Amino acid sequence: MEQKMYKAACYCRLSDDDANDGMSVSVETQITIHKQYCKANQIQIVDFYCDDGYTGTNFDRPAFQRMLGDVRSKKVNTVIVKDLSRFGREHIEVDYYTQIFFPENDITFIIIADNTIITPHSKYVALSKTPKNK
Repeated sequence: MEQKMYKAACYCRLSDDDANDGMSVSVETQITIHKQYCKANQIQIVDFYCDDGYTGTNFDRPAFQRMLGDVRSKKVNTVIVKDLSRFGREHIEVDYYTQIFFPENDITFIIIADNTIITPHSKYVALSKTPKNK
């Protein structure tokens, strides 16, 4: 059986409020983490989608919307985030994308920090290893 070739949209976000939390990870650091992860797991990076200075409670962010366009046009089949808070902080919308929108668009969603992969045909699945591409 042929394994899926992961073509990834690497999403990064940093809010102005994140600096106040004391847990801020710069967009540049997030990009480095994405590159290391994708290299280690043989995942092709299609593009980086970075919203710097945007809150996670609103999904009307320019790079996020551009990424959704690339999902709809099948340019990517995987979305990767450093951690779930970088994707969004509004739980109902996060659940919509991870449980409805991504599966409907055959998107694999990877959360690096949790080593979690949500495939289009499953719910949250914590794996000890990320699947390798051939």
